[in-house]
Amino acid sequence: MITWIRSAAIAPGKTRDAFAFVVDASKLIRERHGIAISVSRPLAGNPTRIFWSSQHADLEGYARDHQAIIGDHRTLKLL
Repeated sequence: MITWIRSAAIAPGKTRDAFAFVVDASKLIRERHGIAISVSRPLAGNPTRIFWSSQHADLEGYARDHQAIIGDHRTLKLL
C-alpha cells in the first residue's frame, strides 16, 4: 500500500478559503479520475495545517493516478 500525503500551512485568516480550495480540488479529482483524496486537519498541534492524502495499491498505481492528474489541464488550471 502506498499513501501519498501533502500538507500545507495556512496563512492567518485564510483557513476557510484554504479548505474550500482543497475540497473543490479533491472533488474535481474524484469526479474526473475516480481518485479519492482525503482532507483533514490535526486534532493537536498546529491548527493552521491542512493535509490531503490518497492511497494506492502499489507504486505503479500511484504513478498512474498522479500522471492522470498532472496530465489533466482542467485540474492543473485549478491547482
